[in-house]
Amino acid sequence: MMQLPHEQLHVLGLSFGGWNAANLALHQQDKIASLVLVDPVYVFDSIPFTMILASIPASIPFIPTSIHEEVLSYISGGAEVNEAGPVGALIETGMRTFKSKTPMPGLLSKDDLQSLQIPVLGILAGKSTMHHPDEAMATGRENLSHSLSPMVLFEDASHAINGEYPEELAKVIAEFLDEVDEH
Repeated sequence: MMQLPHEQLHVLGLSFGGWNAANLALHQQDKIASLVLVDPVYVFDSIPFTMILASIPASIPFIPTSIHEEVLSYISGGAEVNEAGPVGALIETGMRTFKSKTPMPGLLSKDDLQSLQIPVLGILAGKSTMHHPDEAMATGRENLSHSLSPMVLFEDASHAINGEYPEELAKVIAEFLDEVDEH
């Protein structure tokens, strides 16, 4: 049970954080005012097999940093990691050193999505390698039933959407939260 000073919270998750946020909402809807999912994995669509194959080298500890950087570049729509500064270096270090002790998450079911009775903003990257954007958009539109549950596509964005379109992303999220607060 959440022990925070507010009765309800707005929750945002990016990538696997989106999957975590969606699962929190599924189990604690009464505590969630709204949910913002930014290019989430395993929420609206599965990770494509090509992405799974491409990520295998990132899970091997002794693989050179240059290989990790290539995988990160692939995920980020071709962006050069060494040009991403400290954020790119942090992500590459996480890819190289983080080891999950839990199994991979499973895709949320359509029933799970339909059971969300809170406002949900789904934001997808049109060039994401972490799902099939068209299929993910259709799944969100078909299965999010709350009237304040828009799906937004940033057509030219990669999975690194938050670094590519920070101002635009912030604007879409702020407008959604304002609309939620008005209702």
